[in-house]
Amino acid sequence: MNEAFDAVLAEGAEAMLGVFDATAQRLGTASQNIEKDFWVCWMLGLLFGREEWREALVFKGGTALFTQPAMPIKCAGAPQKAMYLSADHWRRAGVLSRLGILDQEAGDLVSARSRYEESLRIGSDTDSALLLGMLTQAAFNLGLIQNTNGDDDGAMRSWNRAMMLGMRAGHPSGWDPAAIAAFNLGHLYERLGDRGRARETLLQVGRIAEPGGTPVGLMAAAKAAMALASLAETEGLPGEVEASGQFARACELGRASRTTDGSLVAVQSALALAEQAVVAGRADEARRRLEQALEWSAACEASEVSRYVVLAGMRLGQTLAEMGEHAAAAERLADAYARGRSGAEPWVREIAAQAACSLHRVLCSMGRWAEARSLAEDAVAFAGGLESAMGRGLAAAALYAQAFQKLHDGDQPGARTLLGSVANVIVIEEAHAESEIGFTRYFKVGAPVTIASTITGVAALLAMHALLGRG
Repeated sequence: MNEAFDAVLAEGAEAMLGVFDATAQRLGTASQNIEKDFWVCWMLGLLFGREEWREALVFKGGTALFTQPAMPIKCAGAPQKAMYLSADHWRRAGVLSRLGILDQEAGDLVSARSRYEESLRIGSDTDSALLLGMLTQAAFNLGLIQNTNGDDDGAMRSWNRAMMLGMRAGHPSGWDPAAIAAFNLGHLYERLGDRGRARETLLQVGRIAEPGGTPVGLMAAAKAAMALASLAETEGLPGEVEASGQFARACELGRASRTTDGSLVAVQSALALAEQAVVAGRADEARRRLEQALEWSAACEASEVSRYVVLAGMRLGQTLAEMGEHAAAAERLADAYARGRSGAEPWVREIAAQAACSLHRVLCSMGRWAEARSLAEDAVAFAGGLESAMGRGLAAAALYAQAFQKLHDGDQPGARTLLGSVANVIVIEEAHAESEIGFTRYFKVGAPVTIASTITGVAALLAMHALLGRG
């Protein structure tokens, strides 16, 4: 509370009215205007002079609602004046960046950019943690707009500024947007081919976000760790150890964030670690990581994680089959096939076809021939609809699975010839657009060549035996 108010009040009512009259005469206005302003200022000083009230009353962003009474009223401009004065105060305080967010969400990027730039220009010297947090968000959003417009240099400047403002804020309101700005900046450097600066900036994400431990910050740190792992993988053998460490860190941070995006990062990183284990022949570790990926997928958005569930299920089924656990492998592969075949993305459907081919082999090894026959027929129809090069290869593999089944059943003599080798199937499938090759046409050439090759091979072996025998 301003001590001058107390001094005026202490003089008594008569002296106070005299002060109002003298001030009005000096300013050339009515005495009642001075009295009204005195009491308004006294009330504001009372409300905001106490710390516990000030924190509750200070506008920190969000939606400010101004009302206009029904006309006629004594002072029609008063409600508008309060709104204009408040807007001017927020502009000077830096809160105006919130209006930029509204413009950005409404699609008016020109107005949003102007408001962000004005807020940063006016509020850059503030020491308020709250305002620094808001300015960090403004700089981050400005970088997004510049990046969308193809202004890479502008986006770099804005995101670098967001990082500095966020660290100055020393508060989660600044740490979170600063961490995400660092992550975006690292990706921008990587896209521009500056791998050194990309790595340095992505390392900054963890330094900014992890001490605060906020969900958004940990999620950003998890994404940065996964990006660092991907960078390390491109360095070949020397980078494999670092990549493993960063993927493991991404798993921990993603889980700790307790966000759907962070959980998705954990699932993706667990899959990457499983792939590394498969390549290195560590089946037990691969199994553990794949089971983790499936477990953690429950905390993700279903629409975002479904593709990775299919991949993890297929890989786990293949791993279990290699470990001799055929019943569990069949269950996992069947689930992956069922989930993946309804996927909208081509690569998810390709994973489903791979799962079907692996499942056929497992069923055959278990002697479940009736299920294998039904699966082979279904897989041929499904894989035949895949249009990519891999899809055509999988369709050929499905045809081979069907041929193997018919060979076992003994109801298709042609399976011993045209479909006797997966290489034959792939070649015929690739040549289908140029020439139609059926069983009879293939047999007319294949049979003589087979007989001639057999006779030649036997003769060569006999000749070598005779020669060696003499020696």
